[in-house]
Amino acid sequence: MTKETWIGVAGRRWLLIVLAAASLGGLAACGGEERLAREEFSDRLQSIDRRESEQFGRLAKQATRLKPDRPLPDEVKQGMREFAAGLRRAADELDELNPPEGAEEVTETLIEALRERADGFEQAAREERITLRQLEEQGSITKAGDKIDRAFEQLRGEGFLPEVPEE
Repeated sequence: MTKETWIGVAGRRWLLIVLAAASLGGLAACGGEERLAREEFSDRLQSIDRRESEQFGRLAKQATRLKPDRPLPDEVKQGMREFAAGLRRAADELDELNPPEGAEEVTETLIEALRERADGFEQAAREERITLRQLEEQGSITKAGDKIDRAFEQLRGEGFLPEVPEE
């Protein structure tokens, strides 16, 4: 085998490896990757839920000190923007998952609701003089939150999440 032939064979092998890797990447992007097991899916959902609940708790704590008809201060608007960014990250993380069979539709609903709620918080944070009362009357943030809650309840009801113990 001459040196030129060996380079040609090695070059072809490299090209085949690159093409094989590219085709595997294409399969993964098309849902060809293995579905998550229920337990792993549940763990990831719970992790996302805990993280976002903590961030929402901080924002809610800020809101308790506000008067309903006074414009939101900049610090609260900043908290709203940060929470919206967290909701978007959560939606993106969920969008990357390949949920177990039977959880696809409700996961899509959850992703959509997270993005809707993020949009609502971002829009409200951009408003010059918005109040808590106006946010309540507008209702888009609350509606998206209700949609998120319903999606989580459906996931619990279908066994993709553990039941929440009653207090």
